Amino acid sequence: MKVLIFIGVWLTAAEGFGQAFRPSSLPLAPAATLGHFLPARDSIASDTLYEWVSGEGYPLAFFRKIRTSVCFDNQCRLLRCAVYWNPTGRFLGLSFPPGEYLSKAEHKPFVPEEHERLLMLLADPSLPLKDYTYDELVPRRHTSGSNDADGVTSATAKNVLEYVVEGAAFTTYKLWHVVYGSTQSDIDSLVRPKSTAAFLLRVLDSPDVTDRLWALNQIHSPVPAALWRRLTGIATGSDYTLAETAVQRLPAADLVIRQGDLLGVVEKALPSVRKQLFTKLKEAKPFTLAAPLAARLLSVPVDEAAAILDLLTYHRIDDPAALRAVSQVLGAPNAFLARKAAACLTAAPRLEAVVQQRLARYRSSHR
Repeated sequence: MKVLIFIGVWLTAAEGFGQAFRPSSLPLAPAATLGHFLPARDSIASDTLYEWVSGEGYPLAFFRKIRTSVCFDNQCRLLRCAVYWNPTGRFLGLSFPPGEYLSKAEHKPFVPEEHERLLMLLADPSLPLKDYTYDELVPRRHTSGSNDADGVTSATAKNVLEYVVEGAAFTTYKLWHVVYGSTQSDIDSLVRPKSTAAFLLRVLDSPDVTDRLWALNQIHSPVPAALWRRLTGIATGSDYTLAETAVQRLPAADLVIRQGDLLGVVEKALPSVRKQLFTKLKEAKPFTLAAPLAARLLSVPVDEAAAILDLLTYHRIDDPAALRAVSQVLGAPNAFLARKAAACLTAAPRLEAVVQQRLARYRSSHR
């Protein structure tokens, strides 16, 4: 709630607008407003994209001013508002100048519940509104002189009522297309160059999981120590989607010099995430975790042991201690793992005499 009130203060001070907002990533006060001339590819949006910037230089939010007519039974009124986005491209909310309001059939103002429903719909990028034309959304009744635009003389198609505010299909449809139109890519182009490690760490504190996923996908090598710790910490968390993304975003160059840090991830991560990590470690060259991973082979579930053996085989390991541990698997009761162990040893560039003997015995008994 503090964030919502805080953003409201910004709007009152900067724009004089009443507002309806959802939580943002960075609850910081703006120090400046920047204007970017970026011609909108939607005719109802202005050609300026405004950016609020914190004193640290972090992008806090973006907004675009909207002007469009909303028509009911041949009577149109001009709707003026502003649409706001998080720096991650996520929809934040709407604001209105004094005296402006959202209306529906017969120019009835939205009630609070309809405002909240509209915000909920606009916050959902997965709505199928992108697949509809407006005429499909609101089938019009063809009458002489009729030029209706929001489903007053003809009901909104029943199969899309769940995607719009009833009686305000045009408003919902147009605003949703503004939110998920060209402005999101414009914001992305502006924010990426400002995505420093310090900024990404702040976004990773966001209460919104999509913001955190966005931040993970901005991470590139070299990864500073604080961001690396956060990345590996997320990889050991209970949220599978975040943990899997964190593992996928471990840069290969950083894997080479920080492989030892990943043993903690192997110990603490969800089983499915550990297997993702073993796949990721194929990018680590030179590979230095052969011995500690091989030592786990006889104490972990079959699927995890198989993933480790695949990793060791891929790297054609030559660590004597690791190869001795792999050779122990030749005598395991699970034939599938024993075959993988044999393949791993066969791929190794050299074997100690004791390992060669174990492999020879295995081959002779499995002809």
